[in-house]
Amino acid sequence: MTKNAFTEKQILQFKNLDIVEKVTQKQIYFTRKFKFFALKEREKGLISKQIFANAGVDISLFKGKYFKDLLIKWDHEYQKNGDQAFITKPKGPQKKNRKAKKLEEMNPEEIKARMAYLEAEVTFLKKLKGFE
Repeated sequence: MTKNAFTEKQILQFKNLDIVEKVTQKQIYFTRKFKFFALKEREKGLISKQIFANAGVDISLFKGKYFKDLLIKWDHEYQKNGDQAFITKPKGPQKKNRKAKKLEEMNPEEIKARMAYLEAEVTFLKKLKGFE
């Protein structure tokens, strides 16, 4: 990553590269396919900067060992996850797609529990609005 934000022109250049999945003002997200390709090229003996330069990345925009460190990070992930590496996982808690059961599908205990919940909710809302 660069120390400074990318310019609009640089962002557009990155977006036009097939190896870039997404780019923000501060970060570039490379495609999964390119990550595998880059690791194979490194195994062949190419240095990290050359791999990225050959792919069309302006390496002068990046500081020091950025590309070397990036390949090391990708290699660790590949060693850990194999062919499942680099699959984007959603961040944060995931919403469960639960729909409320219909009354006809509930047993008597579920109906009682639902009624108690709804009654408590109504009582709370009444107190909140000042009706009680």
